[in-house]
Amino acid sequence: MDAQSITGDVAMRAAMDGTPHQQTAVGTVIGHDLTANEGVGCVIVRWPGADGFTGTYPPDALVRVERDSDGIPRAI
Repeated sequence: MDAQSITGDVAMRAAMDGTPHQQTAVGTVIGHDLTANEGVGCVIVRWPGADGFTGTYPPDALVRVERDSDGIPRAI
């Protein structure tokens, strides 16, 4: 998957492969970049919380999601 194609809300693929629940972290894509070493596309995500942690991830590690009516993130 191309990093540029990932936008909106995302969750970690590992969390979505398990059993997602209301407390599953859902971050917002805030940009795209290239890795310093390999020039590979990556996705910049801001995660919820008081510190607003921002991380850079390969696109394969993320899944685009929407929360359902119960507040549980579902892959889209």
